[in-house]
Amino acid sequence: MIKTINSVNNKTLINILKRERISKEINQENLGKRLNKPQSFISKVETGERILDTIEFIKVSKKLKSNPLKLFKELLNNFVDED
Repeated sequence: MIKTINSVNNKTLINILKRERISKEINQENLGKRLNKPQSFISKVETGERILDTIEFIKVSKKLKSNPLKLFKELLNNFVDED
């Protein structure tokens, strides 16, 4: 089984969140500040060095002023069974 951090699905999630951040014209530093995290936290998530848990995903979505359910549905629609 592939580790989740290296999975196609995690890469899809990263792309969804990064696209949302860029479309809202929010840089990594500002998103980090909104989350009370350093810019490096956002960078590590976006480069795949760090994985988000469910609660963190919701927090990031909300700090992006995006609907976490909408983003999660997009992930589900692009989900690849990697077993």
